[in-house]
Amino acid sequence: MFRALIGSQGTVGSTLLDHMAFDHVFNSDNIGTLENYDFDQVVVAAPSGNRLAINRGATNDSEDVWDIITAVKRARPAHVVLIGSVDAVTAPKTHYGNNRARLEYYLAESVPTTVLRLSTLIGSHIKKNVLHDIKYNLFLDKIDAGAEIQWCVINDLPRFIDQAQPRDVRNIVSEPIANWEILQRYRPELVPAEIPHSTVRYNQQPYCYSKQQIFAAMDEYML
Repeated sequence: MFRALIGSQGTVGSTLLDHMAFDHVFNSDNIGTLENYDFDQVVVAAPSGNRLAINRGATNDSEDVWDIITAVKRARPAHVVLIGSVDAVTAPKTHYGNNRARLEYYLAESVPTTVLRLSTLIGSHIKKNVLHDIKYNLFLDKIDAGAEIQWCVINDLPRFIDQAQPRDVRNIVSEPIANWEILQRYRPELVPAEIPHSTVRYNQQPYCYSKQQIFAAMDEYML
């Protein structure tokens, strides 16, 4: 299989490069040359996953999304696997979610596309999220103990990519886990006496992981 990766510098792209072989790698500097090749599969692990910065309007996210769409339309690979985000369906009114939904739609309109929507990541390359903050004692006073989020193990992505069928959409998510449950496991002294109400509630289905599987992956990450 003649395979390419778009997006090599972020958390997802760098992890894929650790575990998969790609014939060519593209980023914002050379994505315009994608059309010079006839790929069997293009894995799109871009643009940036910095949700907070994008929602603040601090990046060129819309332009980056359109550059990817344009490059794929021109190249017309046999199959695209888009590593997307559940925010495309859970937060479509945010800049981040809306742009990911646009990317899904326009790629699927252009070429046979598989969408793998990721939830919160567990893996050695992650640089932000509640698990990272607990491990490195960062922003502990900012943790929303009542929030319920879903997780995925980033090292499992090669398996999901190899299983990908064109025109399939799959949410790579776990059972919802409340942040207070994570605190109870790793920093019980930080669990508030009364769990505050939170508006953050993720519950996409079907689940790919049980709580037990996710806690096992978290235990490994926290070592």
